[in-house]
Amino acid sequence: MATEHHIAQLNLTLPAVPADSPEFTDDDFVESFDKITRKAQFTDGYVWRLFGGSADGRRVLDAVWPDDPRIVVNLSVWETFDSLREFVYRGAHADFMRRRAKALTVPFSEAYQVLWWIPAWTAPTVAEARERLLHLREHGPSPYAFTFTRTFPPEALADQAVQTQALQDQALQDHAEPGISGR
Repeated sequence: MATEHHIAQLNLTLPAVPADSPEFTDDDFVESFDKITRKAQFTDGYVWRLFGGSADGRRVLDAVWPDDPRIVVNLSVWETFDSLREFVYRGAHADFMRRRAKALTVPFSEAYQVLWWIPAWTAPTVAEARERLLHLREHGPSPYAFTFTRTFPPEALADQAVQTQALQDQALQDHAEPGISGR
């Protein structure tokens, strides 16, 4: 069955030490991160991931976060929420997440991870991912930007668009001069 939507995910991590420091490279974090991220490509439900700007196009740690170039960007697309969740919380990736505390800190006082639905077979940009994360931070989970613990089905996005349009139409009506239609 063809799907109209895929799920995009962004998560950010700030290394505890600079990426070029001996502590960072001795921990094999870079190599492990690349292996785990490449492993995703062979996982059921995987669609796409952001590649960094390295010459070989394979190093994933080269993607730059606009607000802080030290931040590691992980941006990917999956066929379903279940396929993404399965990859993130099981097997080698889950082990990697447990071990990363040694090499990384996540000193964010606000959300550093966001999920959202996109049209099938499209790829989000870092700018779009940033906007979704900022929306989540400001407004909390919604059909527009959500988390693993508070999810929404893709249909909720259409429902939200209808509600938003109705509110905009009502606002036009409320501010229209008497006898003049807002449409």
